Order: sequence, then C-alpha cells, then structure tokens
Amino acid sequence: MPYSIEEIIRALDAGCLQGVHPVPPVERLLFDSRQLFFAETGIFFALKGKRHDGHSFIHEAYAEGVRNFVVSKPVPLEGLAGANVLLVEDTLRALQALAAYH
Repeated sequence: MPYSIEEIIRALDAGCLQGVHPVPPVERLLFDSRQLFFAETGIFFALKGKRHDGHSFIHEAYAEGVRNFVVSKPVPLEGLAGANVLLVEDTLRALQALAAYH
C-alpha cells in the first residue's frame, strides 16, 4: 500500500473529527483490536458487528500504538492526542472502498 492519511481521506471522502497529524504512511488495515500488528503504520476501522462495536476499542487500540482511526459516529477524543480520527457514514463500506481504491 502505503498511503498518506491525506490520500485516505480523499479516497474515502471522509470528514475529520481530529487530525490531520503527520504519521508514518498507512500500510496496514486493522479491524480487530486483539491483533494490532504493526500498529504504528495501521489504520483501525471501527466495525460494528452483532456482538461487538469497534468504537468501544478505539482507546485500547490507541494504547497499542494505533494513530489512525475510521469511525462512523463521534467518539470521545480525550486521550487520543496526535491521532487522526476520520468520520465516514459506514466503516465497513469505507474499508471496502479503500480496498477497491488500492
């Protein structure tokens, strides 16, 4: 991949809740907070499922080193200093759109 956060914003037509902070280029797509390998070069998609909502794990992912997030609803930004938080209508569609863009 690698893509700049600015390029991802354009590809997803995303809004910014917080950012754009300079970070290493994004090389990994992350959606499971239990498997955050190479977190510093990843972007976390807060996917909603039947039993879990990825928005609940944003601060945990941040603690593991993730600095780029895609959300579909406002999230508390306290404790996310230096993070880019992008707002889209649907995080699953955004993940699919970024895959198609790639």
